[in-house]
Amino acid sequence: MRLPSEAFSADAVEGRITLVGYLPAGYPGEKDYLAAAKEMSAAGFRILEIGIPPAAAGLDGRIIEEAMSTVGRAGMDLQTALALGADAASAYGMAAVGLLYYECLRASGTSRTLELFASSAVRAILVPDMPAEEWAGYAQEAVRLGIEPVGFIPPGADRDGVARIAASARGFLYVPSYAGKTGSSFGMNEALQERFSMIKSAAARSGLPVAVGFGLRNAKDIEAVRALGANGAVVGTALVEAAGKGAEALKDLLRRMTAGRGSPAWKS
Repeated sequence: MRLPSEAFSADAVEGRITLVGYLPAGYPGEKDYLAAAKEMSAAGFRILEIGIPPAAAGLDGRIIEEAMSTVGRAGMDLQTALALGADAASAYGMAAVGLLYYECLRASGTSRTLELFASSAVRAILVPDMPAEEWAGYAQEAVRLGIEPVGFIPPGADRDGVARIAASARGFLYVPSYAGKTGSSFGMNEALQERFSMIKSAAARSGLPVAVGFGLRNAKDIEAVRALGANGAVVGTALVEAAGKGAEALKDLLRRMTAGRGSPAWKS
C-alpha cells in the first residue's frame, strides 16, 4: 500500500491538489464502507482517512460522533478498523491514514498501537489531540516502524509549536481551518491566511505537504483551499453525512465535489 507522502507526490507531478476523505471504519456498514471507498477512489480521492472509535468530544461534531457511535455499537475496535481500512484502501489504490484519539492510543498503548498499524499495512497515523510533550517520542517510534506520523497543527499553536510538530512529522501536516468541533462551515478569513502562511513556511523547511480540513463541503471550498496554497484538502463530515444517507447520496456528493478536478482551477 502506498504512503500518504507518495500520494501527495504523485498529485504534485500532475499539479493537482490531493483529496483526503475521512470515514469511520465500517460506516454505515462494512459492505457500504468498502463500496464508499471505491466511489471515493473513482472520484479522485487519493488518501483514505480511517476513523477509529471512540470519538473525541472536543473535536468531533454531532454527525461524526453519531457515526462513531454506530460503528462502536457494531463492535468496531482498533484492530478490526485497521484491517477493514487497509482492505478498502488497498483494493482501490489509495494510501491510508488511521485517525484515532489519544484516549484510544493510551488505552491500547503506543507501542502496541503502532505495531498493529505496521502489521495491518496502514502506514500512517494521525492523533489530533496528542499531548505536545509526548509528540516527538511517539513520532520517532512511528518512523522507526515505517509509519508516517501525520502532524496535526492545533489552531492555537505558535511559531515554535508549529516548528516542533513539523520537525518530527512525516507524510503531511493537517491544518484545521477553524478552532472547535468538526461539522461547521468552512470560511476563508485573514486569520486562517496568516496562520496558514506560518505553517506553510515550517512545512517547507521539513519538506512536507500541507492539507487543510474542517468544514469542506463542496468544490468551491476545495478551490479556496487550493488557492490558499494547500497541497491537500480533507473532507470528513460531508462524506460521513452523505454515506449515512445511502449510496446514491454519496455518489451525488462526490460528483458535485469533484466536478472541477480536471480544470485549471484545481491545479497549482
